[in-house]
Amino acid sequence: MTIFLHRMRCLGELLMNLLRQRMGAAAPVIIAMDDRMFATAFQIPYRTVIDIGAHAGEFTSVARRFAPDARVLAFEPLPGPFLTLRSIIDTCASGSHAFPIALGESDDVAEMTEYPFTPCSSLLAPTRGARAWFPYMIAGVRRSVRVSRLDDVLDPEDVASPVLMKIDAQGYEHHILRGAERTLERVDTLIIETSAVCVYEGQWLFDDVRRWLEERGLRYVGSLQHHRGFFGGAVVQEDSLFTRSRHHEK
Repeated sequence: MTIFLHRMRCLGELLMNLLRQRMGAAAPVIIAMDDRMFATAFQIPYRTVIDIGAHAGEFTSVARRFAPDARVLAFEPLPGPFLTLRSIIDTCASGSHAFPIALGESDDVAEMTEYPFTPCSSLLAPTRGARAWFPYMIAGVRRSVRVSRLDDVLDPEDVASPVLMKIDAQGYEHHILRGAERTLERVDTLIIETSAVCVYEGQWLFDDVRRWLEERGLRYVGSLQHHRGFFGGAVVQEDSLFTRSRHHEK
């Protein structure tokens, strides 16, 4: 029943955002996050948390509770979610900052589709079958957003270890990884959304992401949580946990 009510609330917010989008930026549809799902990732005292695809600060809020002394660096290009994110960043540790940009593998200005259900917004087009899993990917509005490489935005030497990075970019994760290789060398724990099926055109699937990361010293530990389609059924996506051995050895 709880899942059903959450879905109905999301649909209600989607309908309200259909109206808001015509007047400006859509208000973010906030996704509820259960701290217990992420406890496994917070086993070491992080000094830096990098939240990529931060949306309205849902994961930033989780990180603030588990690692209150960590500097949080969060990235979100859409103006509606960014306003909420910035208010949360203001309550994080000293030196925390919210960046109103998207990340990728080159510096550019790109067109992003903002859906009324804002968590599904992406720089990639949905596949033909995407709406069978996520029917609220409708009535998208195209917005120009600035895209930068993480390695150009941050000096990896200024990123204090230990480091936790989270990436949730609706299929764009591999572009972000390619533009963050130097910063990734400092990452001890990575939480990244991976897919079992192609929801967005050109996205990497789980095996592609796992292979690329393991070649760079990050080992797959397991799934923090699974995501099924709106109508249930098989797992479509998961929040995958990868770690580097230097801080996770028993």
